[in-house]
Amino acid sequence: LDAHSVGWLENFLREFPGAVVTVTHDRALLESLTGWIVDLEYGGVNVYKGNYSAWLDQKQARLDTSRAKSEALQRALKKE
Repeated sequence: LDAHSVGWLENFLREFPGAVVTVTHDRALLESLTGWIVDLEYGGVNVYKGNYSAWLDQKQARLDTSRAKSEALQRALKKE
């Protein structure tokens, strides 16, 4: 879409009273319009509240926690 069309779509979606499923690589659009992001990853579903920046922060925190748990498990298994 050209800049004019993206602007029109953004305004339309901002006023739309229902829910919208959006599949896009347009980070600016995600940043300005989203209130929730549903992330489909490795056969699972993770739901994040907020815009694109909030999603990045929350996903990184989840990945860090997951990595720490995995490392702790690996250390525990090596001790056995």
